[in-house]
Amino acid sequence: MTTEVYALGGAAEDGFDVVLSFGPFRLYPVERRLERGGESIAIGSRALDILVVLVGEAGSVINKRTLMTKAWKNIVVDESNLRVNIGLLRKVLGEGENGARYVANVPGRGYSFVAKVTRLNVMARLELKTDQRRPSEAIVPRRAGRMVGRNSDLALLASAIAFHRCVSIIGAGGLGKSMLAMACADRLKADACVAVHCLNLDSLDETQRLISALSALFLLEHDPLDPLAAIAHAFATRHAVLFLDNCDRFLDEVATLVEALYESGAQLHVVVTLREALRVDGEFTYRLGPLDVPPRELKLPAADAKAYSAVELFIDKCLASGHLCELPDEEVAQMIEICTRLDANPLAITLAASRVATFGLTGTLALLDSSCRLHWTGRRNAVSRHRTLEALLDYSFHALNAQEKALFLRLSDFAGVFSLSDVQAIDDQHLPDFATLVGVLDALVGKSLLVPQSTASGTMDFRLLETVRIYALEKIIKRDGGRRDTTVVFNSHGKTPWLQPGDGIIGHG
Repeated sequence: MTTEVYALGGAAEDGFDVVLSFGPFRLYPVERRLERGGESIAIGSRALDILVVLVGEAGSVINKRTLMTKAWKNIVVDESNLRVNIGLLRKVLGEGENGARYVANVPGRGYSFVAKVTRLNVMARLELKTDQRRPSEAIVPRRAGRMVGRNSDLALLASAIAFHRCVSIIGAGGLGKSMLAMACADRLKADACVAVHCLNLDSLDETQRLISALSALFLLEHDPLDPLAAIAHAFATRHAVLFLDNCDRFLDEVATLVEALYESGAQLHVVVTLREALRVDGEFTYRLGPLDVPPRELKLPAADAKAYSAVELFIDKCLASGHLCELPDEEVAQMIEICTRLDANPLAITLAASRVATFGLTGTLALLDSSCRLHWTGRRNAVSRHRTLEALLDYSFHALNAQEKALFLRLSDFAGVFSLSDVQAIDDQHLPDFATLVGVLDALVGKSLLVPQSTASGTMDFRLLETVRIYALEKIIKRDGGRRDTTVVFNSHGKTPWLQPGDGIIGHG
């Protein structure tokens, strides 16, 4: 069997990807990713372009014009744009914290990266399959639509598959987990570096067994006494990647399969898409985040705003739905506001953008103040849970147990960030004891319904995304016969009311 170096992401040095390490950070230029302590950091596209140039030439002075040319290719911008992004970059890096210095301004000349930079090489190996492919290995399900803003995720996922026996793509509904998985399957198949098998578990009904479906996929004889043995034996020395899409309904079966394959030593790497981790040995979780949206305060022109993936998708879907007008600079702020309030979720952006042709940008933004967004319909041939945001969230909500549902709905009282202490302070005799409460909060985070946010003190705060909170409020209104108590109570931060008039639901209370 032949072994080749599989170069991930694009350009590399001597067949290896380059990683630039400085302080607590690691910069992956090919993958366009910045990490701190192993965690990916959100950073704007322009600021990242500037960082790549500065770190790549650490110790040298880079003039402002060069930086602007690299970050704004073929676009003429004012120098103030560079200063804003340098400021954002310093903030992301924590310039000044504990005396840390990274980006220095050299008056009259430009900027220089002054921290010590170490260049590392990362190699990922995959075994090339030399035997003849079976028919099932050549089939990768066709993706619906064009994938926008996920090139970095695609490179990271391919790298993770090379190193880990099981990779779980985790994230809330509508983020594009399936599309990313199928794009990765396409990439591996095109590179001919490994055999690829794909199975969409949505195609199975409740009576079908996963192992039986896999035996058919691999063209193996099904052994009812030990069905896993045949699969483990088939891949004892034969390397392959199995993509299992939409695994939420089959969590226990998928977890059993993955753990058994891991223990058997079979050379079958498994990639699964679902909304919560499998929690089995050998699993590597890849949490998929939202698209890239520019900060509101940047006030970008249309040409620059299009460089952000959320904006790119919004414009693409506006054009596809018949809104053929060019985006004027004065409307960019409204579009950014829509993308931000939709939490940069690709499905939510797609559904909102398709309304612009009917209601205009201003009208669509105004509709976000109501629960209308939950009921906008998408593609006719989409799976049922992707046809509306309400159906998408229903799919997650109905999978919760009674305690998780009760706390999830109660958390909709918080209009912003809240702490564990805030949750403890809720006056509700139906809430569980502290130990159980912590477990339920953890479950809601794990099931991608609650977003954790780190604090300066090292603890975690939480928040419900805006669309998720509107969904929860509407569930309560339906449950309570159309009325909602709008008493305003402040959380422990003293700034954000638990429930603000007009925040998400209009015409009730």
